[in-house]
Amino acid sequence: MTLPAVNLAIQDGGLGAVQAQSSDNVAVVGTSSAGSASVVSQLYTRKASLIADYGYGKGVEAAAFYLDAGIPVYFVKTPNTTPGSSGSVTHVGTGASVMTLSVATSFDDYDVIIKIIATGTVGSGTISLAYSLDGGINYSAPQAMASTTFAIPNTGLTASFTSAGVVANDTYAFAATAPIWASGDLTTAIAALKNATQKSFRMMHVVGPSSGSLAGTVDTAVQAFITSFRYVGARAIVDSVGFGVGSESTWMTTIEADYLTFSSVDGRVSVGAGPVRISSMSIAGVAGGWKLLRSVSWLATRSWMLGTLHTDISELKPLTGIQDITGFTVVYHDEFVLQGLDAAKFVTMRTFAGRSGYFITNPNTFAPNGSDYGLMQYGFVGDVACATYYNFFLEALNKPVRVNNVGHILEKDAQALEAGANSAIRDALVAPGHVSQSTMTQKFVGSIPGPTQVARDDNILSTKTLTVNGFVIPLGYTKTINVTFGFKNPAIAAAA
Repeated sequence: MTLPAVNLAIQDGGLGAVQAQSSDNVAVVGTSSAGSASVVSQLYTRKASLIADYGYGKGVEAAAFYLDAGIPVYFVKTPNTTPGSSGSVTHVGTGASVMTLSVATSFDDYDVIIKIIATGTVGSGTISLAYSLDGGINYSAPQAMASTTFAIPNTGLTASFTSAGVVANDTYAFAATAPIWASGDLTTAIAALKNATQKSFRMMHVVGPSSGSLAGTVDTAVQAFITSFRYVGARAIVDSVGFGVGSESTWMTTIEADYLTFSSVDGRVSVGAGPVRISSMSIAGVAGGWKLLRSVSWLATRSWMLGTLHTDISELKPLTGIQDITGFTVVYHDEFVLQGLDAAKFVTMRTFAGRSGYFITNPNTFAPNGSDYGLMQYGFVGDVACATYYNFFLEALNKPVRVNNVGHILEKDAQALEAGANSAIRDALVAPGHVSQSTMTQKFVGSIPGPTQVARDDNILSTKTLTVNGFVIPLGYTKTINVTFGFKNPAIAAAA
């Protein structure tokens, strides 16, 4: 006999272009300097506890960024399969001392500058220096170096100087790169989230530069949530690669080509494109935090989690967590200025003429063309609907229903199931305003108007199967508003 189950088919294309509820938690997958890999953490609500358990790194930074906004976080550390590293050192000045990196396993991406505060000789007394992790936007307070080495706090980096003279205002600059996971590490980490069935979250953020191929890996892992009957939480956003050494237009062309063949069924994966400087929420050292290069994915995820299920994060509300810095670039891609990535389905940032601040262009997913799930909020609403139906009908599984004289479900029992399911959908989606309404045209004779319609012609005695359809009318979102303006002369109108 077939194993009893409630099977749910998610229908797409209908728009023409209860226990299950939304979760206010987010799951972060990424690298860290401490902690066990591929294990889902406890639910964090305090940055101090997260840092105590996992140390520092890009994944920890993302989680801390969400915690700082009051968003509870589950964290899954990935192995640092490719260790962090650093580039060559550029010395500007007249000092004879040469600086190298004796420890270069960087925890994160940093633009490091070490600046000499006072002239002296390394190895013959205490040297005073300051350091920057954000390319000179901020500098630490003066630091004493009594030996020939200086460990930059909480970064995994140690600078070594030769025993020679240093001169005030000389600088030593280099770029450091965060460790990165491998494709299989992501599969394992997301599977751990899938298997943590008692831990609920709305979505996950996979932190680190992802190619189209890696986004496909994430999509495959996330799709497995659905086959395990986990609907809420089965969505992810990944970070595209940064500019590197190329131009903005070259970068755009490159990632468009890389993601050209990537597609996510039901729009379960979004891709953030565009570097932006965001304040560090975990590494102390300067007031306001180091302004480190991140992906727009961080701002999009925070906006999604601070909004409701149905919130379109491209509403005209300036993004929090970002601010202009005099003399420095903060947003490296403005879709309003140089367009193309929004049309290619990436999540980007933009400006509006006459408005201050930065905004999400569109909450895009990489759903197939024509999908109902091209905007992430439709996915969030659909996830809660599916989870609500699943949990309601799970309670009805294996319970007896009465049949009429032709072996079909008795009308009274069909109506009872519809009424119960409709009530659950109303509580989960209609009452909070996540959908327009739930009342639908009657599909089956005798059915109760509502989103749920139980078939009246199933041969239950032979097949032991009941067919149910469920639909809701979602909210609409105005993406284009056409206004016609002109002058009128009331005297002419009166004369006419």
